[in-house]
Amino acid sequence: MSASSPTRDRFSFQLINLDGDICSIPFHRVRRVYKDGTIIWKRDKHNI
Repeated sequence: MSASSPTRDRFSFQLINLDGDICSIPFHRVRRVYKDGTIIWKRDKHNI
């Protein structure tokens, strides 16, 4: 998978899945960010 954030859109990012489909994901939908299997950022429950 690959992700990118177009400079013109600060509210979402694009994700390219293994099938090559491009999806636009709003940042407010992101709950956790992982790097090498470890959570490097998470949204607190009271902020949801």
